[in-house]
Amino acid sequence: LSATGVEANVTTGPSSPKLLKRQQKHTKIISAALAEFAEQGYSGTSLDQIAKRAGVSKPTLYQYIGNKEALFQAVLSGSKQELLQPLTDGSNADMVSALWDFSWHYAQFVLRPDMLSLARLIIGEAQRLPDIAASYQQEGPHLARQGIIDYLTRQTDKGLLDIQDTAMAAESLWSLILSASREHLLHYALEKPDAEQIERHIRHGLSVFIKAFSTQIDHHLQQLQQQVVPNKPF
Repeated sequence: LSATGVEANVTTGPSSPKLLKRQQKHTKIISAALAEFAEQGYSGTSLDQIAKRAGVSKPTLYQYIGNKEALFQAVLSGSKQELLQPLTDGSNADMVSALWDFSWHYAQFVLRPDMLSLARLIIGEAQRLPDIAASYQQEGPHLARQGIIDYLTRQTDKGLLDIQDTAMAAESLWSLILSASREHLLHYALEKPDAEQIERHIRHGLSVFIKAFSTQIDHHLQQLQQQVVPNKPF
């Protein structure tokens, strides 16, 4: 089984119509679940609402993923995988490009209106539904944090970084690149992300991180200066 509880393959080949149809339906269910959780919160969301939004039957939800808690965990697990893609797909030739791409990928993901709404609602329900709030942390931020730790460990093993405590370094990286902007938008729900302001935070944050941990500070700072902001990031 995959992280979201769906079979990783079937008896036919990976490009079979049967598997493709199953993957498409799974994606629709996860998207519908995220939208409902973001709009209604955990307690206000029902399987009936998710099924209706996804255009499937309630038994299909159980068949593909399970109960509401399993759906919530599947949403968060999929979010973690999407968030860490720039650090895991191996497409970046150098560390600075990977960190730059991750920073923007992170910004574009966590500053989405639905993800900000979900975070607000989970925080609001933390005292009444502590298990759900804990699940949000364990299946979302904590798993993403572990992915960052794993990446920084690999770069340290390559000799590109000099880090004694990768867990603390990961926390520092996470905080430096975007925490101020996300915190602001969590409280000012009607505002939209400002690309120029986000760029300032990311460049400054990565610059501080490089100066603190890089074994090739001048080279990596020069690479950082050459990084280009994505076209229409928000």
